Amino acid sequence: MIGTAQIGAAALPMAMLLLIACYAVGSWLAVLLAKKHGVQLEAPLLLSLLFGLLAARLTFVVQFHADYLRNPLDIIDIRDGGWNLYAGWCAAWGCTLWQAFRERPKRRYLLMSLTVASAIWLSGALLLSSSASEKPQLPVISLPTLSGDNIALESSQGKPTVINLWAAWCPPCRREMPVLHEAQMAHPEIRFLYLNQGESAVVVRQFLQQQQLPLPHVLLDRQQQIAEIFKQRALPTTLFFDGQGKLTDMRLGELSRATLAQYLNHLSLPCKENQSCPSHYFQRNVLSSQ
Repeated sequence: MIGTAQIGAAALPMAMLLLIACYAVGSWLAVLLAKKHGVQLEAPLLLSLLFGLLAARLTFVVQFHADYLRNPLDIIDIRDGGWNLYAGWCAAWGCTLWQAFRERPKRRYLLMSLTVASAIWLSGALLLSSSASEKPQLPVISLPTLSGDNIALESSQGKPTVINLWAAWCPPCRREMPVLHEAQMAHPEIRFLYLNQGESAVVVRQFLQQQQLPLPHVLLDRQQQIAEIFKQRALPTTLFFDGQGKLTDMRLGELSRATLAQYLNHLSLPCKENQSCPSHYFQRNVLSSQ
């Protein structure tokens, strides 16, 4: 279970979905029991949720402030999936604990909510970390370039690789392409491959000329073989492979500069040195904190 899940226009990290499950189940049980004794918990639990979400977003924005300063309005566009979930969890946990000791009648039920949510968090963290260890390899497949030559994807092994699945008709693909191009220029140590899905060389060449994007390594995946291999039909989809050719992350949906920077940091640095490594987030921050 790698990366994100696409829900409507938003791409949510799997860890974010786990947090939602923690909140939903913990809150439901606590509210159910509290109502039997005439205690209302909805307001304090909602406050903890909002406080946690705000902390998660603002911490991520501060972490990648240089990318957001280029376009400050991106800060409020939460569709980019930019969250520091560890900070959000700690903030929500602390807010609930503060309210529990501030309001004695609600203390028992708020602490119950924390206990249940924490148990689900730990169980989900173990599940996510174990499933993340099963990493697919770069496919053994060759695809044609715009000039008609063939490039074998597995030849990228030995160098971190980003594979972007896109199409000229796809608006989010068109918006994120300049972001990917900028990152490619800034990170020569990472190989970028742009796999067009199902379109002809004429259409792709015309699009690149119109957008003035001199992208190298544009490949034509007319049969959408890579999408079939990784079972991802949504566009855009971006796959991140380490230097050993193992899939470390998969991003569904449009990438912002900040979220792309997060994934590229993961590829450029060893995880033990990288504080924004999304794939090993739970092993480093969650499991070690229990």
